[in-house]
Amino acid sequence: MQFNGDVRAMAERGRDPPLTIRTESLDIDLVARRAETRADVAVELGRNRLAATGLHADMKADALRLESAVHGEYAR
Repeated sequence: MQFNGDVRAMAERGRDPPLTIRTESLDIDLVARRAETRADVAVELGRNRLAATGLHADMKADALRLESAVHGEYAR
């Protein structure tokens, strides 16, 4: 599936607060359980923020990789 526009994806399972990903485009392969984009990405987890260009998420492995220009702000 391909999503375009103001895309928001949330991972709530076992996370409080949930992990939120925002981007302008996101390709999801439901069979392989993967999500990818080459667009700018904002990742939020509570007060923690990451920004990057490009993302690869492997939902089977519960892994998220930000591709380039990664900047972050972590709050305690």
